[in-house]
Amino acid sequence: MKKLRFAPIIRVSTEKQKDKGESLNVQTKQIKQYVKSLNGVVPEHCWQYSGQEHATPDQERYKLDKLLEDSAKGLFDAVIVVDASRWSRDNLKSKAGLETLRTHDIKFFTPL
Repeated sequence: MKKLRFAPIIRVSTEKQKDKGESLNVQTKQIKQYVKSLNGVVPEHCWQYSGQEHATPDQERYKLDKLLEDSAKGLFDAVIVVDASRWSRDNLKSKAGLETLRTHDIKFFTPL
């Protein structure tokens, strides 16, 4: 059976959180455990969608935009976030992004 290839979105909003906080490490650990429980894998190239990036409306989301662009390239089968707030707090962008994933038959997982 082919393993699902996951693209994780592991995100914090500020540089301070990235540099001094534990949230990225905690999210990474949770994602790895959940992917393992699903008998999936995170390809090395799929870690590029994680890091510091705002999720509020009208903020640039380069990593999310790249993930959505790459969803058409067959690089991953599923997207995973620790909780929905890591995906987006912008309802319009969230809905459009989920539709893009659906169009490319990419599954969406959130363990919480």
